Amino acid sequence: MARTAASLVVVVLGGLGLLFAGPPLDVDTPKPVAVAPPPRDADETRSFTRAALEARTEGTKSEGDFGVITWRVEAGVRRLASTKKDVIELHWGIRYNGPRPPLHVQRPSLTSGWPESTVALVSAIPQGKERGRDVKFMYTDDKFPYARHRAEGSPIEWYILEKGGEWATGTETISVTELKGILQSGYPGEFPPGCPPPSLYVSLLHHATQRGGELDCWTGDLIADSVSVPELSDW
Repeated sequence: MARTAASLVVVVLGGLGLLFAGPPLDVDTPKPVAVAPPPRDADETRSFTRAALEARTEGTKSEGDFGVITWRVEAGVRRLASTKKDVIELHWGIRYNGPRPPLHVQRPSLTSGWPESTVALVSAIPQGKERGRDVKFMYTDDKFPYARHRAEGSPIEWYILEKGGEWATGTETISVTELKGILQSGYPGEFPPGCPPPSLYVSLLHHATQRGGELDCWTGDLIADSVSVPELSDW
């Protein structure tokens, strides 16, 4: 079955309070197709304070149990050889710990599959400041054929089929260049040209809502605590 063309939408949003990675490819990441303009109320896009983010962040890794599912996320930074630009890598892992393996679950993705199922919330705080801005990344498709996929089924690669007790893993990427453009165009006073890279924190949320027909997939929300992104040398 042919896939729907993927797109990545970036939406600027504010203090939502969300707590919260197939294999990395050395290619450019998909570019956002839309950016919400800054709202009239600047506080709507304010991040949590640096102190609050630090208090609920334990380095670059996060792991938690959600019933019979363990969900982990680790943040990293990699420079693409093709563009000489950095991307934020979110390495995720899912493991089934229940009594009835194997694990069937909707695959996390920021670029394909069921729209708006996986969300990455990036909090960027300028150096020397206590608060910054939030940017939300997710996949969307205004022409996604929901009815057809529900009636005929979806591509098997949109799901994880894993034996119980083993980790199913993947990596999602966010372009640092795109993130910089969003922040500098929306908030030039806080992220002016030539400014040093901000401190970055990321939360990854996965809404596993699809049962996949006969796959009878596990459904539920996987919410990782915030993780800190390794310091950027430039952006």
